[in-house]
Amino acid sequence: MKAIEKLIDQMEPEAAMETLASIVRKLFSHVGEKARLDFVYALTGETEAGSVPDLVHL
Repeated sequence: MKAIEKLIDQMEPEAAMETLASIVRKLFSHVGEKARLDFVYALTGETEAGSVPDLVHL
């Protein structure tokens, strides 16, 4: 994990986000819907499914 963080810290923020998005898309194809939702909630700081409509703005 530390190695990944070190690489990301050396990148421009936009490039890091593009890279991470590409990796997450690949991972999403290997996990179920609950794991994907849990990830998005963790990413946005939300803990309940009640805020799903707010995710539309992402």
